[in-house]
Amino acid sequence: MKSRSPIVVICAATLGCVVLALAPPLIGVAAFFVYAVILRFLRSETLPKDWLAYGALGGICVFAAATLFAAYLNGEMRYGLHGEPPNTWIRICASCSFPIGGLMGALAGYAVALLIRDARRRTVVLGTRAGLAVGALVSGAYVVWLWVVCVREPPKYASVVVVYCIVITLLFLSVSGYLGTLVGAIVSRWRGETPESISAGS
Repeated sequence: MKSRSPIVVICAATLGCVVLALAPPLIGVAAFFVYAVILRFLRSETLPKDWLAYGALGGICVFAAATLFAAYLNGEMRYGLHGEPPNTWIRICASCSFPIGGLMGALAGYAVALLIRDARRRTVVLGTRAGLAVGALVSGAYVVWLWVVCVREPPKYASVVVVYCIVITLLFLSVSGYLGTLVGAIVSRWRGETPESISAGS
């Protein structure tokens, strides 16, 4: 039964996300926090809880950023920045980021946990830290540029810009940390480093 529990959880999460995508955005946000609480206190040896949580948060940010970029390409960003009624892509961002993006991110986190399971922890951590450092530098440069743009053309609601900067920062950190972790795991496997071989060599 233990070997089937991740598949059962994934199928249940998929069905739940389909339902939540049809619900108001506030319900999707509330459901994510319920999911985080359940995941925190769930006793399971087969589910990598940390990576599921990190992956879900990163997936939300990636989905939100992708839909906001589509909104920008379609000229819809002014709706959010200047207080006008939101249009198609902004509605998709608000309604589906938590259920759909969270599910995709959790699946990605689960895949990463499987990949790094047999890799050397020190190499993986170094890769993650390097990725996060790059992501922090890029997000910092982007936020400074956005601040300069907003000074030239002030938006109607500054709080929207603050939320947008938080999403962008989490996006860069999530993607860069994810890629850095993958690189660290790949390097560790390429060098033949495993927890067993390291403990045997010491």
